[in-house]
Amino acid sequence: MGPIFHYLVATLPSLRLGEALPIRSEDFLEVCGRYLEPEQQETLVGAALLPAPQAPHEALQSWYDFETDLRNHLARARAARRKVDAEPFLRPEGDLSADMERAVGEALDQANPEDGERRLDELRWRFLENLTVGHPADMTNLLAYRLQLLLAEKWVDLDADQGLARLEQQANVLRSALKLE
Repeated sequence: MGPIFHYLVATLPSLRLGEALPIRSEDFLEVCGRYLEPEQQETLVGAALLPAPQAPHEALQSWYDFETDLRNHLARARAARRKVDAEPFLRPEGDLSADMERAVGEALDQANPEDGERRLDELRWRFLENLTVGHPADMTNLLAYRLQLLLAEKWVDLDADQGLARLEQQANVLRSALKLE
């Protein structure tokens, strides 16, 4: 890639999951928008933590495949614990990993659901770090950084009152769907 990617990547502050953020997504995207081609910027803006069926970039597709595999592992493990069939909840996936199965089991074994979620996000973080190997200054690196930033923001933005409000909102949706009101 051109020198602009080297400049962008070299100027990005380090991110660490669970630590204060040196930059927010809006600022990151604004800086990148000054230097990237419109389609590159669109790909960066569209990068999401939730998997999508298709991605406009190979690195983003790798992330979506990984996240789908992780979610399938979670569905299987949760279904096994409840003694129900996981098949209706599964999505097409790539390679199944024994390491992922073990990591999911460890995350679900945590007494505190927040600790389990943190372990899953640490697994996600490591995947994104590994994705950049061999891509020191290119679009793959910027996409991985964007996704890591979204993961880090998820933890920084946690708020107990907002969480309770969202839980109540979801409970109301479920009550309404089940006609319990």
